[in-house]
Amino acid sequence: MTEICVYRKNKDIVKYSVSGPAGEDIVCAAVSALCQAALNGLTDVVGIKAGVEVREGYLACIIPETISEPERRDADILLKTLVLSLKDLEEQYGDYITITELEV
Repeated sequence: MTEICVYRKNKDIVKYSVSGPAGEDIVCAAVSALCQAALNGLTDVVGIKAGVEVREGYLACIIPETISEPERRDADILLKTLVLSLKDLEEQYGDYITITELEV
């Protein structure tokens, strides 16, 4: 089972984390690809110096509190798209993926 946590502060997504067995199935691969694409967009396209934690079967991305308003807007677009895509996967493959959203 792949578990995704989305952390929000005042409705803004400030962190996401993904954990589960690495390389177990196609759903895991889809989740990994979506999360890595969002991370690449945040860091390489928008230019945010996100905090990243990676280890076997785990990825976390933390958005700094000090980003500018234009960076926040761009981050919101990427992160909301990520969450919508992940929710689509959860709807189709609920036996393999769960999403939890938390206010911090």
